Amino acid sequence: MPPPDATGREVKYIRELKESVRPLVVHLLDGTEVRGHIEYYDTNMIKITRPEGPHFFVRKSDIRYIVEAE
Repeated sequence: MPPPDATGREVKYIRELKESVRPLVVHLLDGTEVRGHIEYYDTNMIKITRPEGPHFFVRKSDIRYIVEAE
């Protein structure tokens, strides 16, 4: 079984979220929630565009999980 980062599933999921411009809630390890949609991503970071404030860059290693907003 390949390690999780070698399957390509993370990249596919993030690309789908980015292309659909779905509203998301990103839960960080420190308990912070960031709402917005993914505008950009790379190997280590994602950029969250927020409607109510400045854009937010977050390291993937600081993300606990991502859920689609209602």
